[in-house]
Amino acid sequence: MGNIIGRIYSRAKALGRHAFLVTLGAFVLVSAGTALHTPQVYAQDQDIQDLVLEVRMGQAIITYGAVVFETNQRYYLPLVDLAENFEFVITDSDISRGYVEGWYISEDNTFSVDRQNMEAFHNGERIELSEINFVDDPFGEGTDVYMQMEIFSQIWPEISFDVDLPTLTLKAESEATFPFMERKERGARQKMLEAQRAARAVVPPDLPYLNNPYGLIGKPVVDIETSANWKHYDRQMTAQTSINGVQDLAFMTAEYGLTLTRDEEGFVPPESMRLKLSRSSTPGEPLPFGVEKVELGDTRLTYRELVANGSGGRGFYFTTSKRDANREFDVITVEGTGPPGWEVELYRNNELIDFGFVDTVGEYRFEDVATQYGNNRIRVVLYGPQGQIREDVKDYNFAGSMLRPGEGAVTGGMVDADRDFVPLVKDEPRSTPRGVAKSLAGAFGLTRNITLFSGYNELPVNQGSEINEMKKYGSVGATFSTGGGFGQVEAYRGMGNGHALDLRFLTEVLGLRLNMAAAFYNNFESPSAGYGDNAKKQELELTAARTVRLPFGSLGLQFDANRIYRNNGNAELSFGTRQTIGRSGIQLTHQTDTRVLNNKHQNTSGSLTANARMRNWRLRGGLSYAYFPQAHVTNGNVELRYQTRDNFTAAVSMQNDFVQDLIGSGFQIGYDFKRFLGSFDANWMEQRGWEMMLRASTSLGPYGAGGGYDMVSESQRNQAPIEAHTFLDNDASGDFSEGDEPLAGARLNFGGRVSEEESDESGRLIARAGAVTGLTNVALDTSSLDDPYYAPAVPGYSMSLRPGSMPAVSFPVIETGAIDGTISSADDGEPVQGIRLQLVNDKNEIVAITEAAYDGFYTFEFVKPGTYIVRVDPSYKVNVPPETVTVVSDDLFASGVDLQLLEQVQETDGVAAGEDPDADADLESFEQEFEEALEEESAEGLTTVEPQSGAESGRVAQPYHETQNGTREPAPHSSDGTMSAIVHRVRIGEHPDRLRLVMELSGPVRYTVQEGDDPGEMVIDLPDVAWDALTVWRVESSPVIQSFSAEALVGANAAIEGTRIRLRGVDPVAGGQSGLLPPDEKSGHRLFVDFRKAE
Repeated sequence: MGNIIGRIYSRAKALGRHAFLVTLGAFVLVSAGTALHTPQVYAQDQDIQDLVLEVRMGQAIITYGAVVFETNQRYYLPLVDLAENFEFVITDSDISRGYVEGWYISEDNTFSVDRQNMEAFHNGERIELSEINFVDDPFGEGTDVYMQMEIFSQIWPEISFDVDLPTLTLKAESEATFPFMERKERGARQKMLEAQRAARAVVPPDLPYLNNPYGLIGKPVVDIETSANWKHYDRQMTAQTSINGVQDLAFMTAEYGLTLTRDEEGFVPPESMRLKLSRSSTPGEPLPFGVEKVELGDTRLTYRELVANGSGGRGFYFTTSKRDANREFDVITVEGTGPPGWEVELYRNNELIDFGFVDTVGEYRFEDVATQYGNNRIRVVLYGPQGQIREDVKDYNFAGSMLRPGEGAVTGGMVDADRDFVPLVKDEPRSTPRGVAKSLAGAFGLTRNITLFSGYNELPVNQGSEINEMKKYGSVGATFSTGGGFGQVEAYRGMGNGHALDLRFLTEVLGLRLNMAAAFYNNFESPSAGYGDNAKKQELELTAARTVRLPFGSLGLQFDANRIYRNNGNAELSFGTRQTIGRSGIQLTHQTDTRVLNNKHQNTSGSLTANARMRNWRLRGGLSYAYFPQAHVTNGNVELRYQTRDNFTAAVSMQNDFVQDLIGSGFQIGYDFKRFLGSFDANWMEQRGWEMMLRASTSLGPYGAGGGYDMVSESQRNQAPIEAHTFLDNDASGDFSEGDEPLAGARLNFGGRVSEEESDESGRLIARAGAVTGLTNVALDTSSLDDPYYAPAVPGYSMSLRPGSMPAVSFPVIETGAIDGTISSADDGEPVQGIRLQLVNDKNEIVAITEAAYDGFYTFEFVKPGTYIVRVDPSYKVNVPPETVTVVSDDLFASGVDLQLLEQVQETDGVAAGEDPDADADLESFEQEFEEALEEESAEGLTTVEPQSGAESGRVAQPYHETQNGTREPAPHSSDGTMSAIVHRVRIGEHPDRLRLVMELSGPVRYTVQEGDDPGEMVIDLPDVAWDALTVWRVESSPVIQSFSAEALVGANAAIEGTRIRLRGVDPVAGGQSGLLPPDEKSGHRLFVDFRKAE
């Protein structure tokens, strides 16, 4: 054994440490691990042991082998090796004198070690060192600085190291986030985003619309709730039943409600029945004049802020606003610059919405970024290869009442205030002033940041007498947004009743959310402003809130203040505070309210509430108190609730009224019987006795088998269900007929949300959980189908869903097949690998794309029956005759659809630099002649070329080019950051027998050279390459080429895929040698192509 170790050591000295590690590994395998955990002594100094340790941080393996030295029970770690494995950045080093400098985790954390001066630094703070803190490499290789393990915790204080000899592991512990951790988390975030996109992409955005028409009369959906209440103190039993329903009625949606009451004297006739008819515009049944929604019956009008809250009664309401249908406000473009190759993530309000890379010219661009109503914090995060992180944050704020630029909306209505649409008694009791109230409001989106609006309100008011008076108000204003927030300014005019000004602004400063408002009144009276001497003269409001993250949870802070000055001279001030702290299911809230009148403190009160959740248990309690003018506790309560997953509920509670010195208790028991929900409540209060209530609720809807009624405990009144039938369409008729098979277990996809319900044995399902009200894309969830080769015959439908209706739709499913074959060269039969192939249907649409494997084999899977063309991607410009193949239900798998490459284009990928030394030398000689010719202004070697456009060669890439007359027009082949490389400059060298074209590039490219359509024309195609040089050249004296021009390389579906160069010769032209040259000290990437007269 000793001889074997000696030979290994001798061999290691000859080959170096890395070979030594490989040889040692082989020896360990041969010896079957006999010395696996025994450190071997290989150093010339027998007191130093050489250990090969695996470095771990938690479950992550940093490196499988780090050389660590041990002497006198001290461990010395390799500084450079560990820094590189942890992906720290070494900015400067001199191993010969033991000097290493760099940064870690972030560029703000700097460190340096200097053995020669016996010192180290961490973020500028000096650390004194001694010789005992270092050890020389006993192998004498001098490739690293070995430093005592304890010193690492001083230059990298976020990490602690420990050696575990039994497992030969160097363990690292830290609570910091390292670059590799961030990269892993970033990958997980991006993978999740891609999965979400894939789920949404399952339902295409543009689907055929399937109308869901309103009916004359539909089956009602009814919620019923009944209760019986017994009170011990007055020995009285009462009962109440509420009925609320929805259905189609008179080609509208009818919502109605009725409450029935019974007391000791018997049945109490109801005073009214609520009824509202509404209809929304749909693509299948649009409303006239651009109206989006209309309501009739018992409806409600809203007024402007300083007028009144609103009026309810019988009447009508309409709006042309699409606000409810548009969750997104607008789209923006986010672009910027950064180091090429860095990763970029785009966040909206801390939600990852896109990611990409900085392109080769140092630009990134995200188009069509959706903004929502409210605050949109757009954050761009750039990640460097060594863990560098840079951020750019910009806020876009859009109030809920704002409209898109050029968009208008009108809202209005009229109601007979305080009167029911269906009165059930002759003389209805009056609760508010009566009269016909009117409201009309209009808005227009002037720009993305400004929306103009105006309003007119007319309403009955009662100023303390029984006589109603009609008041009229008008207002104009604007809602605006800025980077710092959004606000509103509105001027009011009372018809013969003064005027007012209302100012509002919402912003955020240093994490503090501020909502500010100021209203100024001049003889302005309204239900909101008050009347006479009690009317408001000025009102100021402020709300400030902030959430602070703490080590043990989150702390929410809020302050509210309201100051009112009235005409009678009174000054009212009220303010409140709120503090909320929460952690792991526990939440504590404390709030106070204070009122001051004419600078005199009136009162202060407060409350403290607590909520705690733990599995099936919930404990909540509260304590109310008065602080001023007299401090005392007013009320206290506590409740303990238990709820199981099968919907059994039990609760006990206690309360104490400290003011009246009364105590009470209660309990509740309830159960969800699936058909109905039942509960029993009992409460006891001192001096009042017992009060008991028995309640039950259920919901009836026509969603059962065969259209029958279904009775369930949860409300169905606001659901918008859909009935679907899924079946295997064996005869491809699209209808369920004899021979077709129902499919069980299928689910529906509602715009990315999958239904909870699945089809039964008959293939039918009624989906309610995933359905949403409004325009929705509905498709079959393909992942729920048992056979992966099953596919829906139709992609899905766009439908307008609403409560009270249940459209029915069929989803026939067909079996799909596959097409496979090989592609090879016709000359030698060799397989063509890596080439991209397309599957095109009879509508000339590309339905699938694949690549040939190493042996030329390709396959298209999940192909629906039909006739297709298999072809090579046209961008390759190769001669491969396409094949036509038909997939039918009786023969779903077409094999042996082989393709042959008849001829190869000249210079498919070019000649790489270094593969043709003569070409490299020739080009270098040519470029030297080129530079000399420019300096000497000689006509030999290079001729002067005259540009035909106004563009300057070599300028920065822009999405526009200047034309000859000085105007700017779009250049579709110019770079906007989406191409992989850019042509910055073009040079031409003329020789008696040839012409050389040299293109200066931003990076390596693919290219092809071939004959053009016209005699004497040659074509160079540069896929995925943008052009930002001169677009037209004229060559004055070349005997080979007269001129050339650059144009867009157009692919399938008119997509721009790169740049095409057309060269026109004096006579027929042939291509010569060509190649790519790598960057050097004077130039970047270059492509050269020679042209000669054809023989």
